[in-house]
Amino acid sequence: MPFTPDVTIADFSAVDVDFNYISMVGTKVIRKDPDRDVDSPRVMTISHEVSGKGSAAVDRHLLRFDQTEVDDNDDTSIATGSAHIVLTVPRKNITVDIMKDLVTFVKNYLTEANIEKILNGEPG
Repeated sequence: MPFTPDVTIADFSAVDVDFNYISMVGTKVIRKDPDRDVDSPRVMTISHEVSGKGSAAVDRHLLRFDQTEVDDNDDTSIATGSAHIVLTVPRKNITVDIMKDLVTFVKNYLTEANIEKILNGEPG
């Protein structure tokens, strides 16, 4: 699959948000929403790494979104929220189809109601 520098993804309100390519270092790609101010960026990061050796080796793939907000009343008050998923794939026994099922479970579980339960610290 070819590399796609810029990505468009719908947000919760079904509004398309562009994430434009900023940099690639090794296996880490960073994209930013060009409509956000420099002091309150929204960033998409994808990275890949291998850990372990031999038959214990696993591939880890990270998809992460960060959004920074500055308090309108206090420019020194900055906070960043993050949402990310890490796919950990042992190099033996676990197939792409198994991983597709696991990711689909996560995707389908993340309904509006379940996201609110998680954010409220409730048991799922």
